[in-house]
Amino acid sequence: MSVANILVPKTRKDIIDTISGIYNIDSEDSDVEFLMNLYMAFNILPAEHHKCSIAFLDYTETEGDLENFPSVGITLYTKHVEITKKVKSFETIYKEAKRMIDKNHMKHDFRNKSAAIEMYIYAGANIIAAEGRRGPGNFAILNENVIKKISENNTFRTIVDNSLKDNEIIVGRKGASDEPGIAMVTYENWYKLTTLGDKPERQYVKIKF
Repeated sequence: MSVANILVPKTRKDIIDTISGIYNIDSEDSDVEFLMNLYMAFNILPAEHHKCSIAFLDYTETEGDLENFPSVGITLYTKHVEITKKVKSFETIYKEAKRMIDKNHMKHDFRNKSAAIEMYIYAGANIIAAEGRRGPGNFAILNENVIKKISENNTFRTIVDNSLKDNEIIVGRKGASDEPGIAMVTYENWYKLTTLGDKPERQYVKIKF
């Protein structure tokens, strides 16, 4: 059984007990929260061996010239992954995934510094839709000061991360398992974080306001 299966139980106690049993680690409540963060933001892909191949779809773009218009098509790609890291804590894995976002994201600075937080999030979601060509962003990472300003009617999945400043939000898109972005590949109690797609950074945008 892999990390991809541990969200099947319904209650919080079931999740904690399942994590402890599978990975033989002491699962504090905080570690469960980091697991939930991973699940909200990234695809968790189970593998059958330490080495595996992942198939995914991505757009291909050709430049136009005087005789031909630019064109966009979809191509099936394969990426070979070697799963080499032992699962010790989900906090460690989340922080590693966050560092990958820090290296693979678009940037957008708003001149309007006084808009509602939701407006920044929806703007980021639309940037991802336009640039990533898969759909709008569907989760946001922000610190606890900023999240307090969001309406209770907000439909976004939100992740609290106090490493972000009060004027920063990361908006991202978790798509289907065969779409571009950052994915966590697991085999038993081993894992590997990897990027999928030619331009995975188009699935994440850091907003500053």
